[in-house]
Amino acid sequence: MQFESQGGAASSQEKGRNSHDGRLEKGRGVLCNNLLLLPQELLELVAGNLPCSDTLKLRECCQVLKRISYSRPVWHRVFLACIGSTIPQPFFLPQPLHRCTSTELEATVRMWECPREPTAASCEFKAGFRTEPKAPRVRALLYLVPGGRCIIMADNDATLS
Repeated sequence: MQFESQGGAASSQEKGRNSHDGRLEKGRGVLCNNLLLLPQELLELVAGNLPCSDTLKLRECCQVLKRISYSRPVWHRVFLACIGSTIPQPFFLPQPLHRCTSTELEATVRMWECPREPTAASCEFKAGFRTEPKAPRVRALLYLVPGGRCIIMADNDATLS
């Protein structure tokens, strides 16, 4: 009987502690459970000192860190850290900083921190009406504008429409 209690203690050290009652919780590592013992304000300070990409990766860890990665204090600190280095000065937000939501701050930081790669032409077609067969046909390229709401068409003569 004594052997079983020692074996249970040894295996319990491998899995980490539960923040509610000190018992060990399955599926989580020791570091994650110990980190979650910190108050929310400290976790927000830690997450606010991370770069944008790491703050976004917190959403993949667990529900607590996901909730913290959406909080306004985190994105406020990330935004202030990016001003002058990644985000050019002067930079004008849609409204004063103290009134911006976490979604607006996150969108601003992501626009400058996580640039999109240029998109390739999605398809090529011949412009013109089928009812007018004698009309000159012009080859054009379609490009999607980031965000997916608009399409740019480039003609052979370098005009955009």
